[in-house]
Amino acid sequence: MTGMPALATRYLRPITIGLIALAAVAVGLVVAALANPWRLTALYPLAGASGTIAVLTLAGALLATAGVLRLANSGRAAVLWLLVALVAVPALGVGLPAVLFDGSFRDRQVVETRVLATSPDGRYSVVAVTTATDGGPLTRLHVRSRQWLLSREAGVPVAECPHDPFAGEVPPEAVRFTAETTVAVPIDGQSTVTVWFDPRSLEPERTVVMCPRGPS
Repeated sequence: MTGMPALATRYLRPITIGLIALAAVAVGLVVAALANPWRLTALYPLAGASGTIAVLTLAGALLATAGVLRLANSGRAAVLWLLVALVAVPALGVGLPAVLFDGSFRDRQVVETRVLATSPDGRYSVVAVTTATDGGPLTRLHVRSRQWLLSREAGVPVAECPHDPFAGEVPPEAVRFTAETTVAVPIDGQSTVTVWFDPRSLEPERTVVMCPRGPS
């Protein structure tokens, strides 16, 4: 029986370090998702308000657990740390990100995302991303690679429109791939324009304006 406390104490330090390391990874994922210079689509869910708050709350809970384990044999100190953790975890995991990152959350900016077309070999897709701006919704067509967790989105759009043209004005199927790296885009009052994009960077040769006039 006397060996049990010694065994627990033996593993207490590595468990505590492991919890702190997991918390650091969780915080790092949130920072990477909010910055996302690689434009990895797998990080987009974490860049939303619910994803950020959930992961930061988890990180806070892991740190609180590490603190309680560290003070497990300290009697009142452990109880006091537990009470502090019950207040600090919701405050740091919910309140703090809601104040600091409110304007950075992806779901506060992106109104709607829809896949319009997929390339013949299935390596790329064109996605319409409608964002909220001070002047109203703005829709941009971006090329995305389809590589599971390594899927990326082009930083420069293939086309854009000062409103959502697919809300009844233009059928989504009007946007299509004519080859693996060329996309046909309908232009208001003109014929369809074909745009080529670089398969490595996903950047298009130019950005076309689909509908220069506002919605009728």
